[in-house]
Amino acid sequence: MTAEEDAIVAEIEAFSTAWNKADAKLAASFFAEEGVRVGAMGDRQQGRAEIEAAFDQLLHGPFAGAPSVRGMEAYGCWRPIWRYGRAAWKSARKTTR
Repeated sequence: MTAEEDAIVAEIEAFSTAWNKADAKLAASFFAEEGVRVGAMGDRQQGRAEIEAAFDQLLHGPFAGAPSVRGMEAYGCWRPIWRYGRAAWKSARKTTR
């Protein structure tokens, strides 16, 4: 993998660790201060405090004890998307300069 891909995997693994510890504050720290999270059911939170509260509800409610899966087999699905996204981003950067 490239250094960029290694960095992404490291972030995913760090988030998974926060999730597995049921640490809502740490999980929310992966979002920008004014970041937006849209849940699978369409619920929307804006800002780290709202995101932390949503994670706290999930991690101590319906997803209590549900582990985050880690390992290279879990990341295989994003590699083609990452490569496409990176190429599209580089292309967009060239046209906006």
